[in-house]
Amino acid sequence: MKKAESGKWLACLLAVAMLLAMLPAAALAQEDSGVTVYINGSSGNDANQGTSDKPVKSIEKAMELAGTNGTIVIVGTVYIRQDVKIENVTVERGENFTSAMFYVYSPSNVTVENAVIDGSSEKTLQNGGYIFSLYSGTVLNIAEGADIGNNSVVAINMSQATLNMSGGRLHDNSDDTGDANYGAAICAWSSTLNFTGGIIEDNYSTNSGAGVFAYGSSSILVDGAVFQNNRAEFNGGAIYIEAAEGGSTFKMNSGKIINNLAGYISGGVFAYLWKDDMVVEITGGTIAGNRDYVEEDEDTGDLDIDNADHTGIALDYGYEFEPMEYPVLKLSGSPDIQDTVFVFDEETEGPVIEVTGELTLNAPIAILDDYRTVGRTIVKYADGLTPNRDDFIAAEERLGFTVDGQELKWLELLRVPFKTSDNSTTYDAFYFYPGSLIDPAKVPAPTQEGYTLEGWRRYSDRTLWDFEKDTVTESFTLLASWALNAPALSVEVNQTSAHVGESITLTATASHDLARVTFSYEWYKDGALIEGETGNTLTVTESGEYYVKVTAMDFERLAYAQSEAIACTIGHSFSEEWTSDESAHWHACSECDEKADEAEHTFKWVTDKEATKTEAGSKHEECSVCGFEKPAVEIPAQTGDYSNTGLWLILLLVSAGGLAAMAVIAKKRRA
Repeated sequence: MKKAESGKWLACLLAVAMLLAMLPAAALAQEDSGVTVYINGSSGNDANQGTSDKPVKSIEKAMELAGTNGTIVIVGTVYIRQDVKIENVTVERGENFTSAMFYVYSPSNVTVENAVIDGSSEKTLQNGGYIFSLYSGTVLNIAEGADIGNNSVVAINMSQATLNMSGGRLHDNSDDTGDANYGAAICAWSSTLNFTGGIIEDNYSTNSGAGVFAYGSSSILVDGAVFQNNRAEFNGGAIYIEAAEGGSTFKMNSGKIINNLAGYISGGVFAYLWKDDMVVEITGGTIAGNRDYVEEDEDTGDLDIDNADHTGIALDYGYEFEPMEYPVLKLSGSPDIQDTVFVFDEETEGPVIEVTGELTLNAPIAILDDYRTVGRTIVKYADGLTPNRDDFIAAEERLGFTVDGQELKWLELLRVPFKTSDNSTTYDAFYFYPGSLIDPAKVPAPTQEGYTLEGWRRYSDRTLWDFEKDTVTESFTLLASWALNAPALSVEVNQTSAHVGESITLTATASHDLARVTFSYEWYKDGALIEGETGNTLTVTESGEYYVKVTAMDFERLAYAQSEAIACTIGHSFSEEWTSDESAHWHACSECDEKADEAEHTFKWVTDKEATKTEAGSKHEECSVCGFEKPAVEIPAQTGDYSNTGLWLILLLVSAGGLAAMAVIAKKRRA
């Protein structure tokens, strides 16, 4: 490289270095991480470096100086009058700063995304110490990654403004100082609130609407967001919405309102009509696990959740207005409302639930009102829809619904208590529609020592109720019918066989769980009752099959048991082997001289040895029954003398000739 060219490059580098040195520190801070910047919207100046003694004035300048992941400390209220996006920073409340962190004026559109705004609840706050205070015409957008909370008064205060929450968290806000009257996370007057995502959780209000308190003429949309674990000392643990002039609306299409608490009415949503219209419309989402009338232990501070009520939606109205106007709950679609819907009402009229479209439910929606007046309309179905009382259930079990045109009206159900047999104690009581069968699965299953529940009997006539056939047509009482358990029974026998003149002893032993039970006995031989044998022992002197029946008796019931039959044999012990002498055979008794089956021998000859020409043989007579044998006798040997053979041949020929002659004579006579 030439010397002149190298000089030019050196001059350029020096110029760049000088320019960088002349840039303010703020221009480089954007690339830094972890920079802390102080801001005071009243006394700050954007020409300052953002130090604690020289704060900046605008949020834009503060974010510029803080850079990505920096921290902004507010020591004086920040005023926003133009669109701004708060992102990639942490915003904190400064020491001893108790006023609002941000005032937002029209036409500002403020977005919080991937940023933390901490209200620093450990610092003492005063009324008005909001995180955001939004004025007419302004918009606050809470997007993914936003974390806003930890404020000791209402976090977001709104007046004729709009809130769009699509993500992030709004959490752990409260009014513990007692300076705020309503709300904890959001307090909105005549504003629009759209919750399409995000989580609103763990907020606490000493009054109502810990998640949202909306009044005036406001609208709330829940379509994907989650309200959970919020708590209000009075109404609406999650959401309180009130309608004044112009009316208010609450609509829920999806999302969840779950596990919120209220000290008075409705852990979920409390809708109050003060003036004009109050419409609650639910087409989807889940409302479940919300509790109201939650009491706190004075000593431990623990909440008695188990004994709280399960109200998820409440509809209330202004009693001082004439004519009376009532809020409306509109239902359609597939909402999952697991908690009770409570409606404040007059004796004969009040808020009405309207089914405006096809309604598909996993389980019926429970309804309750103040007066429970039979005949009052509680649900209306739009024209073209078929009223279905199975869509709803009364939270008070004595009530059901009767269909009247397009309306469901309260109906007094028939009460059937299940009581002890003496009618003194009620096990349980159920309510049924007229004409209903009683589900056996609902019936109590009491136990009583020594007895078995055989069924239930009508108190009026003691007839046994048939759960498969009998239907409920009136209110009545069923009494438990007990059967005495059968006694335990065993029979001991000293022996099963005895010789003539001896006996067999049978001893029955009966027992029962109840000491007051007495027993009686009946003995049977070969299926026939043995007259007079009523003790627990029996002496057997005859062969046969014996058993006993035992009757157990308490004061008014009987129970029976029967033993197995025992075969007893009384007689001689005759041997299976034969005893014999020269003339007869018999079976002899092993105990005495008695004989059985005595008879003469039936002899037959049995050859022991065949005789030959040279040797004699032998044979004997033997009884075919017992095998007794007479002495053997000789069979002579064959001597070989055939002298009689010719004689036998002559006799044979003469006989043959005679037969032939007789045949010829007979033939001639026929001819």
